[in-house]
Amino acid sequence: MANLLLASIVNAIRMNQIASAIYYSDDEGKTWTFAAGPLLMRGKAAWDIEGFWEPAIVETAPGELLMYMRSNSGWYYEVRSHNDGTTWSAPTQSSFRAPLAPAKLVKLPNEKIGIVYNGIMDYNDQGLSVRWDLATMISDDAGSTWENSRLLEFSDPHVRQERRQLLNCYPSLLWNDGVLHMTYFGVVDGQMFQMLYQRLASDWFTEDIGVDKN
Repeated sequence: MANLLLASIVNAIRMNQIASAIYYSDDEGKTWTFAAGPLLMRGKAAWDIEGFWEPAIVETAPGELLMYMRSNSGWYYEVRSHNDGTTWSAPTQSSFRAPLAPAKLVKLPNEKIGIVYNGIMDYNDQGLSVRWDLATMISDDAGSTWENSRLLEFSDPHVRQERRQLLNCYPSLLWNDGVLHMTYFGVVDGQMFQMLYQRLASDWFTEDIGVDKN
């Protein structure tokens, strides 16, 4: 990826509206150029908010970029760039069904694309996605299709009366020496928004192996 990229969100452009925007730098971050946005859409679910927010970007091939954006439509929406993020396509509905929760994309050592996401399509009494789970899938066609779903984390909704207290969300990923380091908000002893860490081997997305939480 030749350019540095910054994907951002802007709240309250007008009432009940959230937008994503993309900037790029071709001089190692000294200056930044606006590339795309505001990216907006009309939704009809939680809070009756319209927009795309909490974007995630991955390089699918040299110069080729994919960005997923959370929406309240029941799907991630995507934009793509074919020139290192200088220009982007218009937003379209992706093939990935998803609740109102952000995802994280990552390029795997085998050149496939991995995603960490919330997969349960259910909402609490406030209209927010329940986020009981975190799961992974992989794509070998630059995000056009996804397969091999695996569960990373799950909080049983039957152990508490307050379903909105069960949250596993906001993953952050970093590759280092063949290991994928992941932090995220999770539930510990019934307390939500606890920062948790998992260390996954590079073949987690394709092999049936254990998870090291130490």
